[in-house]
Amino acid sequence: MLDGREPPKHCVLRRPVTPSAVYTANVTDVELRIDDQATMSCPPMHLARTLSKLRREDVLLILSNSAQRNIAQVSETYRLSFRVADAVILQKVEQAFCEIITPSTLTLSTIQSFLDDPRCGEEGAEYAEALGRFALGILRKEDPDCARLTTASGLYRDDYVMAEQGLRELERPLARLVAQLARFALNDFSAEPVETGFWDLDLAYRLLQDPECAAFPTSPQDAEERRPICPVDHDTGRILNLAVRMCSQERWSPLLSTECRLIARSEKLDAVDQQKAAAIWAACAWRLGARQEAAEPLRMIAATYPFHNWAARFLEEPMQ
Repeated sequence: MLDGREPPKHCVLRRPVTPSAVYTANVTDVELRIDDQATMSCPPMHLARTLSKLRREDVLLILSNSAQRNIAQVSETYRLSFRVADAVILQKVEQAFCEIITPSTLTLSTIQSFLDDPRCGEEGAEYAEALGRFALGILRKEDPDCARLTTASGLYRDDYVMAEQGLRELERPLARLVAQLARFALNDFSAEPVETGFWDLDLAYRLLQDPECAAFPTSPQDAEERRPICPVDHDTGRILNLAVRMCSQERWSPLLSTECRLIARSEKLDAVDQQKAAAIWAACAWRLGARQEAAEPLRMIAATYPFHNWAARFLEEPMQ
């Protein structure tokens, strides 16, 4: 097990494995083949220490249990691809991203310029590819005329998924922020909330994951001093603004329902963003005690993953 769970049979590890993160049970024999080297045996008690030393290797790992006589040996095979980049290299990728992507109007050539930057090569290439995928997802979602994209705008979801998968294991503030933005855009609220430093995102994520959450992030005192770190697609920005505005209300009124309804039913919004708008409408009205006002948006999302987790339950409660 790695970090308390069994890894996939083929997984990519982008951060160092600590000895304490590795646990084996019912293992009598360990065989390792690192890159193109010969297969070697390793005592089970030494496996954690061996894996903790790896950074850029591909490992074939075979764990076996042959403890009982006259019982066939049981084996499991894992392929572990270590892609741990040096922190300095990752920082250079982030510098290139903030210099080329963040301040610019997104175009295909802008993204390609970022990927072609010398700082994004070799060990930093996978990090750069994940960040580039996120930027490409924004471009596909917004689909400006200058992009001349021939692919369907709905493919932005594939880009966001690939970006999130490439960033989720990296212990970097920018990687954490972009991965959380991708999850939010995809209506994926399965992960535990993380503090990204982007207060609007942290607030909206917790609200939509659990509207009855008692501990929302507090608004930063120096919000006016915030600086842009990465681009956010315009639809997601609109949804984040709605969440911040609705959460700042001290009482509910039909005027606020009208404002939310216009966004939740806007044909210019992607379906997943319409769902988030309806969920924000329902969650904030519910939190302020306006249960009758919350009924309409609750019915809109009662059968919609993942908001059905709480919307259906709210509908079963008395509305008075």
